[in-house]
Amino acid sequence: MEQPVSVNEKVSFRALLSLKSYRYLIFSQFVSNMGDGVYRLALIWLMKVLTESPLLMSILLAAETIPLIIFGLFAGVIVDRGNKKRIMVVSHLLRAALILCIVLLFLFNRLHPAALIIIAVLLTTVSAFFRPALTVAIRTLVPEQHMTQAQSLSQMIQTIVSLAAPALAAGLIAFGMEYAFILNVVTYLLGALIILWINEKELVISTVSEFTAKMIMTDLKDGIHAITKHDFLRNCMIYFTILNFLTAPETILLPLIISNVTELAMLEISFFIGILLGSLCINYLNRYDAIIYICCGISLFSIGIGMFAFGIPLVWQVICVFVNGIGSAFVNIKMGTLITLMVPKEVLGRASSLISVMVLCAMPVSVFLVGLTTGLVSIFTIFGIIGGAGLLIVVLMLMNPHLRMKKEQSYEYVEQKSGGISL
Repeated sequence: MEQPVSVNEKVSFRALLSLKSYRYLIFSQFVSNMGDGVYRLALIWLMKVLTESPLLMSILLAAETIPLIIFGLFAGVIVDRGNKKRIMVVSHLLRAALILCIVLLFLFNRLHPAALIIIAVLLTTVSAFFRPALTVAIRTLVPEQHMTQAQSLSQMIQTIVSLAAPALAAGLIAFGMEYAFILNVVTYLLGALIILWINEKELVISTVSEFTAKMIMTDLKDGIHAITKHDFLRNCMIYFTILNFLTAPETILLPLIISNVTELAMLEISFFIGILLGSLCINYLNRYDAIIYICCGISLFSIGIGMFAFGIPLVWQVICVFVNGIGSAFVNIKMGTLITLMVPKEVLGRASSLISVMVLCAMPVSVFLVGLTTGLVSIFTIFGIIGGAGLLIVVLMLMNPHLRMKKEQSYEYVEQKSGGISL
């Protein structure tokens, strides 16, 4: 087993990457994220080509989140108790098989919009188990003092890959829609192979041989308690649920205001360039409380999305989406680091799943409502409402005394190793 990084060693990306098992995990993330980036753009464009219906596009995106809400409640329990490495490998293999179904149905002209929605739902069902397993794997492989760098590096790698993915997706779609999905199949298979190389005993230990309803409910209560007893996390989850309700429709609104897949790829690339810049900058921004940077990120995102209300030309759309990306990086990295360090590792899988459920629960309703109202309310008006409401949420967060946590408090919850972490 590889030696852990010394606590006294300088905190840097180089020290973080000296961990071999973590390098394998990051490489696997690099590969699978490339396929995911191509899949996301190809999926929404395929539905647009098949239907030209904003309502069906909204149903597709809303349906994708439902499994995360339903199975997310139980996936974290299985991850915490089960073999994390096996869960990640099997998840990759199952998703590869499902994407292959899309390819075959498309090639034989049997791909109905309903079938596309069903497969997308099954894909996110599997993802509901993979995501908490990945969170626990990072927490297991990375020392506490490197956690911010790990979160930032994950975001940067995802962003760098995502910069190439939209352009790659556009090229593959122009050559043939099926090739975009074939690439995703290959990346999932390769990602599973790389995860098999990870050698960490803690990731393969299973602490239970049989799951019972009583045990699952007890574990769920532990995960809920880990979140709700902490004022900062509890209040943040409330605000983030509201924000996700407000911002979720952006995914279906942007394709409706552009004329071709090349423009959509330009917006995607601009967004991820913003995320990359934000991911680099956030590592040097530690002077103020975490909530300040989170609120700055939300403000940037809200301003960027609100500007679309003015019917801006493509060049300004690209700039605004770039601003959105910077804001997203600030929020995701700061919040992801706090959650990973504040929640005890032994309940991190179920807690992270519960947090995802809490934040995503309003998303299907939001997306579906926007799909219904696009014929009644101007798309540009909806953009304006989203931006203004986001800035209002920022004001409420800054006024909330439970969110005024000193930056050094972010890390005081990682003191105990064996007896859990005191929240």
